[in-house]
Amino acid sequence: MKLVCICDEESSIGFKISGIETIVVKDFSEAKELFKETISRKDVGIILVTKVISSLIKEDIEKQIYNYVFPLVIEIPSKDKKLEEKSAKQFLKEAIGISL
Repeated sequence: MKLVCICDEESSIGFKISGIETIVVKDFSEAKELFKETISRKDVGIILVTKVISSLIKEDIEKQIYNYVFPLVIEIPSKDKKLEEKSAKQFLKEAIGISL
């Protein structure tokens, strides 16, 4: 299984250097199309998506995360952006609909 990163140009350099397959996205339609293609690939086990790109296709990413086990989609910070921090309690409520 492969690890693939879908990211903006600025965030791609480190992933390319480390040998991770990198898909650089420039706009909404490209992000939507390439995400759809990547989640349907049988050789991909984990998809990293940078914050800049995930903000373009948030609905598609959430659908994948909450409805499918495979491939695993992980949102990561972009080079200059931080992720919104969520507590374990918030994450569980979103993922399984139960408030602890």
